[in-house]
Amino acid sequence: MDIAANAATVWIYVAAGAVAIVVIAAIVVFLTPLWDVVKRRIFGTEPEADVISLEGMLEEGGRPLSALVTVRKTIVDMAAEERVNTRKLLDYVIAQAWNLGASDVHFTPTADGMTLQLRIDGLLYDLAMFSREVMASALIRLKILSRLNPYKRDVPQDGRINVDVSQSLDVRISTLPTIHGEKAVLRFLSKAGRFLTLQDLGIDDWTLERYHGLITRPQGMVLVTGPTGSGKTTTLYSSLDAVKNRTASHLNIVTIEDPVEHELPFLNQTQVNEEVGLTFAKGLRSVLRQDPNVIMVGEIRDKETVEIAVHAGLTGHLIFSSVHAESSPGVFARLLNMGIEPYILASAVSCVLGQRLMRKLCPACREEVPPSNHEIEQLGKLGVTLDPDEGPFFRSSGCARCFDLGVHGRTGIFELLVVDDVVQEELVKEVRTKEMYRAAVERGMRPLIDDGFDRARQGVVSLEELLNVISSS
Repeated sequence: MDIAANAATVWIYVAAGAVAIVVIAAIVVFLTPLWDVVKRRIFGTEPEADVISLEGMLEEGGRPLSALVTVRKTIVDMAAEERVNTRKLLDYVIAQAWNLGASDVHFTPTADGMTLQLRIDGLLYDLAMFSREVMASALIRLKILSRLNPYKRDVPQDGRINVDVSQSLDVRISTLPTIHGEKAVLRFLSKAGRFLTLQDLGIDDWTLERYHGLITRPQGMVLVTGPTGSGKTTTLYSSLDAVKNRTASHLNIVTIEDPVEHELPFLNQTQVNEEVGLTFAKGLRSVLRQDPNVIMVGEIRDKETVEIAVHAGLTGHLIFSSVHAESSPGVFARLLNMGIEPYILASAVSCVLGQRLMRKLCPACREEVPPSNHEIEQLGKLGVTLDPDEGPFFRSSGCARCFDLGVHGRTGIFELLVVDDVVQEELVKEVRTKEMYRAAVERGMRPLIDDGFDRARQGVVSLEELLNVISSS
């Protein structure tokens, strides 16, 4: 009886297992077509890959395919289709944003849907409006491509996507919860190792010659300052390239960045990762044990970092870094507020390069205009005397070449504060920033307004742009 009962029980389990297998197989067969539909609706019809290829959407040489208006119309038409192909839509958006010279793409949620915006030459331009359905699909695809959790909508997330256009492109993605939903921002970072030289930045010859002499010294601190988005990192990269090219011996150049914006072959680049405890300060301590000649610290934010950097600059290392301040002399006030002794700063810092970015006039549609009374008045307040008949000056109304924006590309304006004996004495006395500024000008520093005014006289920028940049800084 026991044997028969046990045998019956075994057969019952076997039968139950077989039924379960059949049911599971049926579910898989039933759900597979449904999943394919979901993939086509959300992710597109092609299989996912680690690298998105957009080369088919670019003309030879990476030239724009169409004007901004045409791009806007195409995107709106694609988003209005009955069955939106999200993969195709996002690929087109990324390709055209890169073509148009955008640095960032914003997917901004609103009460009614989502606004697509491009940042071109520092300004945001509205491109299109999407429905909430398209917004949700786009965000899910972006998250999956960048290996983020698509179901987390209430916490910020950061990731990256590799895009293959006319060159290898690193696209950083950042998501942020807002009251109307998630906002996503894409930032384009080229991985081709191409960047501007110091000559390309627009530094005038006299300032450039002095700066070159300072950055090729064997030790000291070289600081770059300016507001967010003023091109400080680009200047630091260009400075490191100049050091490498002007120095005959081989150098061990190490950087600590947050994030690594461009991958350059002649640098040993380290990225800050605060989740595992790798801060600027801890990274700098470790770098100093790597026998470096030149060190770049992406940004000085706290007392610990500046203390280590100053000590390194005094003990045989050449240190490059950036500090947020309103002017070149203002950097010292910022560092003194962090608790650094003035006599130490006076000995360690070689120079401070202040900078701003200005949008260049489109050469195809610029036209001569006299300065307005308002411009003359505002320039006078900044110390620049301008006669109403002086000129010529220029403005641009917009054309097909500049996508009717009137501007095309940006250039920098600079002021170089050299820490010589006089500036060192003023620093040790802890004089006010205005007095330090006056002393620097007397020692040969050309203020930002003077450099910018020269660009306006040359027709590179408008007086309106100059006043906007200087007044907002």
